Amino acid sequence: MIALGFLLVVLVTTLAVLVFLVMSPVPAGPEVGGFIVANHLGDDVDVRRAVARYIGRTRNFARRGMVLGLLAALVLGVSWYQKVTVGFGVSPIGDLVTMGLGGWFIGLLLSARYWPRPAADGPRVAPLTPRDADRYRSPALGRAMAAVAGVSAVLGVAALLPSEGTERMAIAVLGVLVVATLGWAARTQGRITRRPQPFVTADLLVADDAMRVTSAQAIGLAGVGFGLVAVGWQAAFVVRGLADGAEVGWSAFLPVVPLLAGLAVAVRARRLIHPRVHAVPHPVAA
Repeated sequence: MIALGFLLVVLVTTLAVLVFLVMSPVPAGPEVGGFIVANHLGDDVDVRRAVARYIGRTRNFARRGMVLGLLAALVLGVSWYQKVTVGFGVSPIGDLVTMGLGGWFIGLLLSARYWPRPAADGPRVAPLTPRDADRYRSPALGRAMAAVAGVSAVLGVAALLPSEGTERMAIAVLGVLVVATLGWAARTQGRITRRPQPFVTADLLVADDAMRVTSAQAIGLAGVGFGLVAVGWQAAFVVRGLADGAEVGWSAFLPVVPLLAGLAVAVRARRLIHPRVHAVPHPVAA
């Protein structure tokens, strides 16, 4: 009873902290200068305002998605499995890494639905400059997304073949999930490319283009990272099913490879939006 009471106290406290983080937005702060320096943008007031809105919105959506994913992992893990894992465990539903990364990825996708549009009197205008889709969504990244989706789909289809394994349905569901989310990511990248550019000044056009490139690349990398983690879970279920209760041995470490690779790719996606650059301080008008 004491252990159960302590677990409930920890759970309630954690939920309260997570809810506070979701409800409390974080300003973009010094990351605006880092983004401007990393992308070689003009450092004027309008550019800073546009970049601040972009970084603040993207970070708030991604962070709230991650927090909600962690919250779901805590609630479902304790309710269904009486445990919460970090990395591979009984199920990805009760795993903090998988659910947190998945929520963060979905937050990035949702943030791309909103784009800064400057307030102006009169009709809205946009330049007619042609844009190269490959600049926003590089062919190499598109191939990586397709490869991860293909591997996950093959594992999912193979799991539906008659066998003695008990994890087949989980492998198939994960395959459907990866294909669906990466397809959503590809559609979002296309929407970013085709969205009209509302800015008319030269500096704002360059800033808008840099934000589009960053969003499309970050979404693609985040999708690859999430897909690799899901492939790791599929591999874990395959190993578990083949073992069928016997000693797994060294093959138990095979799923760790895509898990670590997925986390590394996800970190790279985050660094695109929040680059580690020593920004030049913004001068304060006298």
